[in-house]
Amino acid sequence: MPSIEPQTVMNRRTALAVIGGGTVAALASPLSTASASPPPADRESTATQNRGTVRVTGTGSVDTDPDKAVISVGIEATDSEDASAVVSELATEAENLRQALRNYGIPEDNITTERYGLRHDEHDNRYEGQHRYSVEIDDPDAVGEVIDRCVAAGADTIGRIEFTISEARREQLYDEAVDAAVDDAHREAQLYTDATEQQLGEPISIETTGTNHVPIRRDLDVAVERDLAESAATRIEGGEVTVTAEVGIEYAFQ
Repeated sequence: MPSIEPQTVMNRRTALAVIGGGTVAALASPLSTASASPPPADRESTATQNRGTVRVTGTGSVDTDPDKAVISVGIEATDSEDASAVVSELATEAENLRQALRNYGIPEDNITTERYGLRHDEHDNRYEGQHRYSVEIDDPDAVGEVIDRCVAAGADTIGRIEFTISEARREQLYDEAVDAAVDDAHREAQLYTDATEQQLGEPISIETTGTNHVPIRRDLDVAVERDLAESAATRIEGGEVTVTAEVGIEYAFQ
């Protein structure tokens, strides 16, 4: 595809949205007619007489292995009479959990409070508390071992396991996805231009209409995990993370 110098180029990351397939927004030329060859069945298009341009959208995606993982891990405490006893127990258990993570080598900045709650349960007539942490792990392969350390340190819940990518890797793959989306848009424009017997010109404007990345999420039953802790190490399988982009391009007819 030849290099292009559009008159207007919007920022590549103007929005975050889940995106769909390529779509022609407008196909216009004084010479075009409604009797042009129809597009394939999986494409949508509208044809109007306008100023001799065609506007299309293209999508691109890139798959990659995760280079980061995030787990949600929490501790819980209850007391039938004293709320301060719940607070004290949460503080002690939280420090045990944080210390186990630090001993494993996870930086303090990677252990952040996700939720802290204290309530009185009227039905069971007791005070209940929870302190949940978000733990970032730089090595996705170490997730299972980190979970084992958390369970051994007294963790009561593992709410979410997410395999994702770092911000630097995400930015790089967004660029690749945008390049693929531009190629897809050019093919789409050429399809409709050929159908109306026109000749495709240079882009008039390019806009990134959507970017997104899809992490991999897993769940774990801590009660089952604690029962198995003595017999086997935890293995959590990840998967590929997908980064996608969508662009809208308006081309002129020659």
